[in-house]
Amino acid sequence: MQLKVPLSPKATIDRALARAVAAQGLWAAAGGTGPVRTPSARAKARMVTLLWSDPAMLADWGYLATAAGGTKFLSLTALLVDVLPRRAELERFVGIDWTADPVRPELDAGELARRLGQALKAAFVRQAVESGSVWILQGAEGLSCLISKLQAGREFVPCWGERGDAELRIAGPLRDTVAAEVPLAAVRDRLLVWAAETGRLAAPGFCEGDGGIEVEAGELIGDLVEAPVRVGGACR
Repeated sequence: MQLKVPLSPKATIDRALARAVAAQGLWAAAGGTGPVRTPSARAKARMVTLLWSDPAMLADWGYLATAAGGTKFLSLTALLVDVLPRRAELERFVGIDWTADPVRPELDAGELARRLGQALKAAFVRQAVESGSVWILQGAEGLSCLISKLQAGREFVPCWGERGDAELRIAGPLRDTVAAEVPLAAVRDRLLVWAAETGRLAAPGFCEGDGGIEVEAGELIGDLVEAPVRVGGACR
């Protein structure tokens, strides 16, 4: 009989982040005043908000979901803009992918938000490098930019690693645009350089509303330059 070896806290968090990016969100047991929480094992008088990357994991905490009124999917937008900042203000930890196993990682809400942003950016860079291009939206006057709601007085360039993701965002202020593919070299050497020179940010994997991440264009250039180039299915 093969024994099941629990993942380490780091591996548990890394797996949850990868799943969150793929699913564009995390799951919670829906409480009356937000996601269900429980006392922290790390610090007295502090609470832990519980989130999961797979709704099946809530089976081990079924009594919470039953008492709270079921499960709820929290989009990355909701997590980054509302749920995690609010938990940070309340000085609550976040418990990720807790099960019946004794490994139950807790981390600061602000740290989870930061790591989610890093994971989103890494996923974008990986897609861009593998496909050799980036997708943007263009209007009648050229490249479409949006006004940042995170940094006053600045605009950002929304961009995506896949065409389908770009076309999903053709709505609202972007309704009169079309998706356009730009070679990775042109993105790195011209588009993002122009954005940096004009003080614009970049929003890789932008999603509508106030969510997603915004980074300095120069930072994204560095990530694309440092990313391994895929040749014939192998990285070099």
